[in-house]
Amino acid sequence: MVKNVQLKIILIFAVIATFLLVGISTYFLVNLNNINNILLTQNFDIQQATSKIADTISQGGLLSIYLVFAFLVISVVIAIFVVTKITIPMNRLIDSARKIATGEEVRH
Repeated sequence: MVKNVQLKIILIFAVIATFLLVGISTYFLVNLNNINNILLTQNFDIQQATSKIADTISQGGLLSIYLVFAFLVISVVIAIFVVTKITIPMNRLIDSARKIATGEEVRH
C-alpha cells in the first residue's frame, strides 16, 4: 500500500513537471517562430534581430523562474497534504499494530 501511494505521488510530481517543461518549451518555440516570421517578412538588420532574440530570452528566463516557483509551491502543498492525511495516520496505525502484537492495550 505504501509503495502504491508513493508511486502516485511521484507520478503527480512528474506530470506537473512535464506540464511546466512543455509550457516553457512552447513559449520559446512560439516566440522564436514569431521572430523568424518577422525576419522573413521585414527587412531587419542584425542588431534588431539580436535585440528581439535577447528580449525573448529574458522573458523566457522570467517565465522559467515563475514556473519553477509555482512547481515548488504546488510540491509543498502536496507534501503537506501527504504528511497530514496519509503518513501520520499510517504511522499511528503501524504503532497500534506493534502494540497489539506485543499485547499492550491501544488507546486513541
